[in-house]
Amino acid sequence: MATVINTNLASLFAQNSLSNAQNNLAQSVQRLSSGLRINSAKDDAAGLAISQNMQSQINGTNQSVRNLSDATNLLQTADTSLSTIHDMLLRLKQLATQGYDGSLSTSQKLDIVQEMKDLNNEINATAQRTQFNGINLLTTGSSIDQVNSDLYKGATLTNSSTKVDVSANTKTGYYATGGAGATTGLGDSAQTGGYNTTFAVILDPAKSAKAVGDFTLTANGANLTLTGTYNGTPQSQTVTIADVVGDATSTRTQAQTLDFSNFGISLALTTKVGAGVTQTGINMAAKLSDSSRAALSITGQNGVVSDVNLSGVAAGTYTLSAANSVTGALASAAANAALVTGATAGTYTVRLGGGTGGGATASVVITNATTVGSVTLSGGGGYTAGDTLTIEAGLLGSGSSAVTLGALLAGNIGNSGTSGTLTLSGTVNGISTTQSVLLADNASINAKQSVSFDSFGVSFDVTSYQTQDKKQLAGLLAGLSSGVNATKGEIIVAQGANSALKFQSGPNSGQFIQIDTLNVQTGTSGTTAGQSSEMMTMGTRISQSGVGNLGSLGNLDSIDTWQTAFKNAAAAVDNAIEYISTKRATFGSQMNRLSYISTNLQSQSTNLQNSRSAIMDTDFAAETAKLTKGQIMQQAATAMLAQANQMPNVILSLLK
Repeated sequence: MATVINTNLASLFAQNSLSNAQNNLAQSVQRLSSGLRINSAKDDAAGLAISQNMQSQINGTNQSVRNLSDATNLLQTADTSLSTIHDMLLRLKQLATQGYDGSLSTSQKLDIVQEMKDLNNEINATAQRTQFNGINLLTTGSSIDQVNSDLYKGATLTNSSTKVDVSANTKTGYYATGGAGATTGLGDSAQTGGYNTTFAVILDPAKSAKAVGDFTLTANGANLTLTGTYNGTPQSQTVTIADVVGDATSTRTQAQTLDFSNFGISLALTTKVGAGVTQTGINMAAKLSDSSRAALSITGQNGVVSDVNLSGVAAGTYTLSAANSVTGALASAAANAALVTGATAGTYTVRLGGGTGGGATASVVITNATTVGSVTLSGGGGYTAGDTLTIEAGLLGSGSSAVTLGALLAGNIGNSGTSGTLTLSGTVNGISTTQSVLLADNASINAKQSVSFDSFGVSFDVTSYQTQDKKQLAGLLAGLSSGVNATKGEIIVAQGANSALKFQSGPNSGQFIQIDTLNVQTGTSGTTAGQSSEMMTMGTRISQSGVGNLGSLGNLDSIDTWQTAFKNAAAAVDNAIEYISTKRATFGSQMNRLSYISTNLQSQSTNLQNSRSAIMDTDFAAETAKLTKGQIMQQAATAMLAQANQMPNVILSLLK
């Protein structure tokens, strides 16, 4: 090897060795300080992937063990109450047998029956208060029948349907398809260049009810911005209009939709261009935002039943009604006289808000078919002089027409009912019941009020997207219709089903164990309605009237009647005891199963953690040996580097 100065190969070798020694030493220090063999993906890429998959399985397994612990506690809670019910059933059997004692007087037998009734009531009470984290374990709740009920969460309350205002040539709707100026579109058909654009304003039914108000359109090049208020909050949204380029030799028609999704409003543009002609997005944006079309108005008055809560309500049908009506005299002016010309006395249907699909229905009664007569408007509720009505049959002779209530009735318009009062009627525990609630005005955007009929255990929230007064709300709620039943304003409550509770029993989502709750109540209707025939039959034998039952027996009943009733009760109690015993046995076997599953999962978790440890954790015995080796190699490499750096000095002796 040549003797040189510029390149000291020995020093370079020593530097590389020192760098490797320092890297190995740093790695050993990192592993010993963290306790992990893999601190980043570069340490062991495959090992990291395997260990993370194992960690996912470990986490799922450990959480499953905790889930099963909750399931065990839930079952123990249910079994504790079933044990209490079991004891009461055994006492009922003893009492039913005691009733056979011929030496007992009628009053003593009645004392036995009273204790049996009390125990029957306590079985129902025990079932109702047995809950775990709010879940009923021994009884089922009630719920709104979403198919048949008129009132449900999400039911709309519409005074006037949401629509685009097309009344004036300063509004966008005037030039849109269906507007008064629809044929003009953007007014560009006469321009040189041969293009024409028409458009329609489309409202999203799911969102537009909250977009009532005035909006403006502004352009910046081909960008069109809609600005306004949605759900009470000012905001804006910008979309871009694309150019429409004509074919070389023929006319072309192209559609595009400008979707202002934040508002539930879109503009559907249809552009027709001649051969070789281009209609630019900039031009269309400018046309849509000029002073004659920049104002977009959405009208409507809407609300929604935003929540429904049931508390102890029995399954059944309950009906809302609103006592609102207005009465006045027909005016003699020619414009109003036309309203009854050709009409005969009778009852005619009208609807608030116009159209056959919107608003609450009401009726107009004509008592004198002359130019001056008497008219009464009833049902529906919440009328004021400015309300728009659509007369749907007969009043104008034929067809339909929208009129203003102020034009239909002259003079002062009074209210002969209870303004804004909503009444719920139905049967509670066999008793015909009514309860009335005076509503409040929803006097601001998104105002909400809770309506509670505590006599029934029914309450619901009413939210208004625009202002609605109490008379309007009462009429709309009473006029709700699902279209299934002829009667309006029905709240149909269905008996809930048993809950199928699922608890994950392994790290994978498809691994679970199912626990079914029970309904051990003994009633046949109302809040104590059960689902088990054994328990319901027992409740009937003890508490209900009828042949062979204890419920209505008294001093005048014969010995045979008493014996038959006690015999029937004893047989029913035996069946109930067998039913509860079977269900407790099922819960017991499930608790044993949960115990085995938990033990198995804990063993799996231990083994998985052991396997992951072998991949991820530092072997301190081996790593400390590497640390010692690294320290020695670092010192040796440092010493050799120092020696190598001195080697070029030997060349100086050749220059002497």
